[in-house]
Amino acid sequence: MNINYLKSISDGYITLPIFLIKNLNKLNLSYEELIFLMYLNSNKKKILPEFNEFSQELNIDTTKIMEIVDSLCEKKYIDIVLDKKEKTEYISLNGFNKKINILLMNNENSEEITNDIYSLIEKEFGKTLSPIELQFIKAWIDQGTNIEIIKEALKEAVLNGVLSIKYMDRIIYDWNNKNITTPEELQKYKKTRQNDKDKIDDNIDMETLNWNWFDDEEVQEDE
Repeated sequence: MNINYLKSISDGYITLPIFLIKNLNKLNLSYEELIFLMYLNSNKKKILPEFNEFSQELNIDTTKIMEIVDSLCEKKYIDIVLDKKEKTEYISLNGFNKKINILLMNNENSEEITNDIYSLIEKEFGKTLSPIELQFIKAWIDQGTNIEIIKEALKEAVLNGVLSIKYMDRIIYDWNNKNITTPEELQKYKKTRQNDKDKIDDNIDMETLNWNWFDDEEVQEDE
């Protein structure tokens, strides 16, 4: 990170929410881009694209400021908007605000869903999960396993009478190897398996129906 940005933060000129720092990868932002966004966000008035002023206040080269602005425009975090009434351009942070709201909503929903899946597994298993079992579940979630897929693996464990996190882990691992990552893909896979099973059953039935019982009796008599 540029030392001039660090000075702006240490002087209290820019405040960086910890929440945004922790989610930099999800936001697809560099530290410099985040700091610049927070600098813009600290301005309560309409933000004019005055790059020289930005450069002076942040003590950053104007060329670097323009590069950051171009990058943020490309990532849809900011827009240069024309105010037809005042006939001036200004920087809109609507894109930034929308992305932050979506991230906040997703994090809240994710935490709620995660707690729900822990409770659901404990309810089906009829016991409190051990720290190791909790680590398994956390690993599934951290690896991006669809919550509905975890629920389907739980159903399989219950139906087969194997109430084990390791058993669920093997199921999820097997489905992942088959590129089954969504409930829709799982249903399609199960339907294909059922159709194959029906075909086998049909063949057995046809063999049974076409069996020459008289010939069979003759063979038994000859023996």
